[in-house]
Amino acid sequence: MQGIITRTVSGAGGCGAETSRPDAERTMGRGTPRSDPSGAYGGGYVSAPHKVQERRDSIKSILNGMIKVPGRDYWLSSTELTQGQWEAVMGYNLSQHKGVNLPVDCVSRDDCDVFLERLNQAEDVKFARLVFYLPSLWEWKYAALAGATGSNCWIRAGVVGDVPDMAWTRENSGGQTHAVATKSPNAFGFYDMLGNVWEWMDCEDLTIGCRHGCSFYDPVGDCTVKKGFHTKRSGRYECCGLRLAARVRPAAAERTDSAANR
Repeated sequence: MQGIITRTVSGAGGCGAETSRPDAERTMGRGTPRSDPSGAYGGGYVSAPHKVQERRDSIKSILNGMIKVPGRDYWLSSTELTQGQWEAVMGYNLSQHKGVNLPVDCVSRDDCDVFLERLNQAEDVKFARLVFYLPSLWEWKYAALAGATGSNCWIRAGVVGDVPDMAWTRENSGGQTHAVATKSPNAFGFYDMLGNVWEWMDCEDLTIGCRHGCSFYDPVGDCTVKKGFHTKRSGRYECCGLRLAARVRPAAAERTDSAANR
């Protein structure tokens, strides 16, 4: 089957070798829907009926993993989104490093938009009165710093301790991602704000994608809260995943949903 080659953008962190994905998977990754008679997941991917409960359990795990950011009006997920959570909503997993509890990787900024659309259509999310989105750079940085100050990159990430206890970087990762929440959290309770995988952000310029947080591929000296890159929205990289943000669902949106379901 003919493959598609995804390359890291020059100067965009240098993570990962070329990754090849078959055309069928590429099409799925761009959001071509399968049958979803109920529409409960936004027309997303639906597999056998026995998977429905697994999907609901995964969505509940996303909801339960959200932390209210101190002093702010938004929530952020305590870890990067896992492959199990991604696949439960999307029905596929293109990650280079496979594992249910590993952070999802090889997802583009455009893929993230499709994921968010489907997640926000789930009944459990509507019941929780939340709307999920990718955090802005400033929302992400505030949570990453966790009130810490100083020049040391790890202290600035709100983590105190030895570097090996804080993040997966080139020095200790063995060249691959690792299960989320296996390093120390920062003072706000967020894991892997630096290291493991880069995280997609919501950029003001909608024609590009932004990512921050460094990854398993990057040397520890390059991992700082302020370091990030602009890159193409369609790019899929083995070192790049996402972390979810959420706010209270606007009342107007609830009224619209209620009217649509009459």
